[in-house]
Amino acid sequence: MKNLTEIMITNVSDSEGYSFGVTMESGEAVFIPSRLGLAWGDMEPGDTFQAILAPNYADKQHITPWQVVKLEDGQGQ
Repeated sequence: MKNLTEIMITNVSDSEGYSFGVTMESGEAVFIPSRLGLAWGDMEPGDTFQAILAPNYADKQHITPWQVVKLEDGQGQ
């Protein structure tokens, strides 16, 4: 069973491919690595997705507690 969290994109780095967002439930910051952002393609602030989250790297958790390990569209597909 997937443990999906709804996120909303807040910032997109077109040149680097990484993005940031927030969880819809708690507003906690989320990092989307470039491998996922570039693979997804057209991603814009305000877009919502279902994501599987993992704790971010220890040195980044105080700013952005989560990172996305899998990204799905808003319908979980």
